[in-house]
Amino acid sequence: MASPDGARVASIDSLERFRTSLQEFIFDARNALSEADAEVQRMLVWLERDRKFHWQQRLKKANEELVRAKSALFIKQNRISSKDRPPSAVDEKLAVKKWQAAVAEAEHRLRRIKHWSVHLGQEAARYKGSVAGLSAVLDRELPASVEMLKRAVASLEAYLHTKAPDLRALVEGIPTIEAVVSSGSTTTTPPAGGGNDLRSMLRRRTVTDAPESTADTAADAVPGSSSRTPPDREAEA
Repeated sequence: MASPDGARVASIDSLERFRTSLQEFIFDARNALSEADAEVQRMLVWLERDRKFHWQQRLKKANEELVRAKSALFIKQNRISSKDRPPSAVDEKLAVKKWQAAVAEAEHRLRRIKHWSVHLGQEAARYKGSVAGLSAVLDRELPASVEMLKRAVASLEAYLHTKAPDLRALVEGIPTIEAVVSSGSTTTTPPAGGGNDLRSMLRRRTVTDAPESTADTAADAVPGSSSRTPPDREAEA
């Protein structure tokens, strides 16, 4: 069917399927945005809480172990053996280097966590700004389109179930011109829809059927006029 605006609807089922597909798209898109937002938040929490706490604890332990290793090295270096020479402190020196490296790594990790927490927060803000338009479309415009399609489908289905008028009964209910003329009622009000045409046709029929002696009758009605034959015509007769 075609509308005055030029739209052409070939299948109401196609409109209903499109409406259903649009609803599914809205649902899937909203879920995708929600999952993306949740993933960003999980990453921020993982960096700012889990990893940060983890490396803070590692740094604390490394510092404690480094203090113990330095103390052990100091004691070993200041101990005097029976041979009047200091004992070997190789193991203590290795322990000090080990925990110094652990402290350096923990401090480096904490600096990287701070850097990436700030960077990820900025990127998350940019991401939310970029999808704000899509979120508005999913929350307002597309649901309004779904509702419009729903009303359109309902209107079209109601139109298809509307019973067409009985044109034969309407035509048979209109009296013919011959019936009106024969009844002598030229002022009868015709049925709705054909009144103007019927009166025009009756007026033309009345003028056409007027008697040819109308002019003579009118002349006889004028004073001083006569329809008798002139005197000279009588003499000739």
